[in-house]
Amino acid sequence: MPARRFQWIPSYWNAVLDLFTLPVPTVCAISGHAIAGGTILALTCDYRFSALENKLMGLNEIKLGVPVPHLADLMLRFVVAERAATDMVYRGEFLTAAAGRAIGLVDKICSPDTLEKYSLEKVLELAALPAAAFAVIKDSRIAEARLQFEKNHS
Repeated sequence: MPARRFQWIPSYWNAVLDLFTLPVPTVCAISGHAIAGGTILALTCDYRFSALENKLMGLNEIKLGVPVPHLADLMLRFVVAERAATDMVYRGEFLTAAAGRAIGLVDKICSPDTLEKYSLEKVLELAALPAAAFAVIKDSRIAEARLQFEKNHS
């Protein structure tokens, strides 16, 4: 019975990879805190917008005594600079949206009443671009992270 408890984990990571590699523009509107799994889901998107500067994000696995999942680490390195990613996973501290903005984890901080509107406008702006070209560009940009994950988890 205990082994069945974790049968969903490979499916979860495949879904995360599918979101990360989706060949269309994706935007994450973060209206609250995005801790651990919330940060992981936010990392799958092309852009991350947060409501209010004091909302928290981060991967605190080290403080729980567990490793940061490989795909989460790969996506984090893709989104923020290597040094910032290392600091985030080694320390496990939560960042405010303002601190996340400083390292590229958050692309824009909006007021709560404009977050959804701004996020929708951004995704519509990107969706108006030639879809085939966008898909190829996105695939090229994330290929290294995708290949690294597939190599180690197939």
